Amino acid sequence: MGIDLLDIFFRIERVFQIKVDRTKFFTECVTVDAGRRGRDIRFADFVTWVESQIKDQNPLYDGNVFEVMRREISVCLGVDESQVTADALLVRDLGME
Repeated sequence: MGIDLLDIFFRIERVFQIKVDRTKFFTECVTVDAGRRGRDIRFADFVTWVESQIKDQNPLYDGNVFEVMRREISVCLGVDESQVTADALLVRDLGME
């Protein structure tokens, strides 16, 4: 995971007005994808994690986190929004590098 993930972090920080703790993110959100024997992130888990960060850092935010993240990841990774589903893995399914 590299530049794409950093771009996504910057987008999340800007849109939701929060600070992404990268260490906490990797500890709490990244899983091992047995099929590829590498690290990956399930979109729904990522959304849940971001929602928890918003609750702690920007409790007045009242938008649809799932849809906003779907749009931002779609733009960042150059995939159609319909591909960004709850069960999609960012690396394996959406091509995040």
